[in-house]
Amino acid sequence: MGTLSDELERCALIAIDTPPFIYFFERHPQFLPMSESVISRCDDLDDPLQAITSVITVTEVMVRPFQLGQHELARAYERRLTGQRGLTVIPVDTDIAARAAELRARYRFPVPDAVQLATAIETGCQLFVTNDSRLRRVTEIPIAVLSDYLAAGS
Repeated sequence: MGTLSDELERCALIAIDTPPFIYFFERHPQFLPMSESVISRCDDLDDPLQAITSVITVTEVMVRPFQLGQHELARAYERRLTGQRGLTVIPVDTDIAARAAELRARYRFPVPDAVQLATAIETGCQLFVTNDSRLRRVTEIPIAVLSDYLAAGS
């Protein structure tokens, strides 16, 4: 296994799961550098890498701020996700919903995980970036689990 940067260099379109965004927004000490390197590439006009995420990510990143009564912070997270140049937030349509049902049936993942993966597959992504090691079982798309790259320093 190479570095995460090596993996990203081989891709034109990636999908980013919710955890990297949470690590980025909350400045997670262990995963911030990797999350930041992935997410910041989406804002770089000179970088050809494009990214998508499911609208499920918007829901998931806003939960904690809402729980803490930080409504403006939740909205700031939403604006950051929907306003990033090289990142597209994909709504759930019937093709994604059907693929999510197939993935849920096959792997028994919770609906949010199945929707995230279905979104990545249906939009033609070449890599799914997450930190959920359970998703490694998926064979329909390559999975990059952030914790796997910690020792490699990528």
